[in-house]
Amino acid sequence: MYLSIGESDCHYRKQVGKAFTVFPDRVLTIEELIGEIQKGNCRGSF
Repeated sequence: MYLSIGESDCHYRKQVGKAFTVFPDRVLTIEELIGEIQKGNCRGSF
C-alpha cells in the first residue's frame, strides 16, 4: 500500500504552502489524524 500525503520541497518562497493533505472525513484530534494517515484515508494535493 502506498500512502499519499501533501508535502513540499519548494525552492521558491511563492511555492510555500501550496501542497497540502486532504482528508475526506473530519479530523479533530492528533490521534484521529495519525489514524487516518495510517489507514490511508487521505491524499496529497497541490
